[in-house]
Amino acid sequence: MTANRRLFSLKQRPSTYAEAGVVAPFTTPLLLQARLRLDYRGRLEVVARNPTGADGVYVVPLAALEEFFRLSVHDRALIERVRTLTPISPLGIREIALGLSREGLAGPDAEAAAARSLQEEEERSLLTMLLLLEQLLQEAGLGRIDWKTIDTGSSDARERLRPYFKSLEPSMGIGSGELITMIDELSGLVASIGHTKAPFKSHADTTLEEVVELRRSIAEWVQGERDDHAVLAGLVVECATLTIDCTGPGLAKAKTIANSARRLLQARASDRRKVDEVLTRPIWLLDGWRHLAALWRSGAEESREAQRDILIELAELAPLVPLAADEWLGKPMEVRANTELRRWVRLNEDWRTGHVLDRQAVIEQVLAEAL
Repeated sequence: MTANRRLFSLKQRPSTYAEAGVVAPFTTPLLLQARLRLDYRGRLEVVARNPTGADGVYVVPLAALEEFFRLSVHDRALIERVRTLTPISPLGIREIALGLSREGLAGPDAEAAAARSLQEEEERSLLTMLLLLEQLLQEAGLGRIDWKTIDTGSSDARERLRPYFKSLEPSMGIGSGELITMIDELSGLVASIGHTKAPFKSHADTTLEEVVELRRSIAEWVQGERDDHAVLAGLVVECATLTIDCTGPGLAKAKTIANSARRLLQARASDRRKVDEVLTRPIWLLDGWRHLAALWRSGAEESREAQRDILIELAELAPLVPLAADEWLGKPMEVRANTELRRWVRLNEDWRTGHVLDRQAVIEQVLAEAL
């Protein structure tokens, strides 16, 4: 087979995340980690790996996906729900993924994991709202929240906050209802990246730690390898390094913006697109990595040969950092192409021999851990 330089070819890196698309949680094996994006007409299309194992990708209109692939029940439901998603973003896709898994469409393990994640995210969003609200109160000289009266697990917790929002009307110059809506929107975004005063790790913080651990684990594992597998490991490690180098500063900047709730609201009112782009940048950078980390962990007790197979898949799936990220670091990234990389057909042997259901079960298990 010819060498595959996809991972480290400057020409193959997408220009923006809009071009790269969002990783969708398909459970159909041939669509594993496929991406959703808008075409030039604003219609959804799917970018999937070439099912033959050759270089390149398949780009298929979402509406025609069933004509090309035998889809799982989960994926048919996924398609129906993403049709109405606006905009297409990692946070929106994650919300849909959690909903589908909670309904049991990705297996019992994913159902239980989704139930836990949904409860945790609701509590984190409410707690972040409390932190933002308290910032507004302090900046307006109105004191602090009486935390003893707030139960983040209670269904009426938000209603109990209404008097606090009402007290902010004179200083903010807007009605309490509108202010509640604005803070509620922001609390979800800020919770996903983490607030400096929050007593929990955000989804972004947790994912970044997993990428760091994945890089460390593969760098350690590869010491016993040579030739092609060593090259593959190097590619994954460098993709992880580029992601980490961009995500760290991105998270720091996003959290700094959220340090003053009043300034955050004012900035968002002035230029919502720009503020939301900064807040969600770390989420885009980390998109797809949690699955890879879970996939690598799933092989921790496997044989060396099985781990090599997983490494091949990681190298295929490792997200490419778009060219737009170069300016975030303040300098162009140096990426290396390796002309010695070879490819194996083994990666796709499962679907060719008909063991698709076995492969789908593995995907669902990894999905449960990645939720």
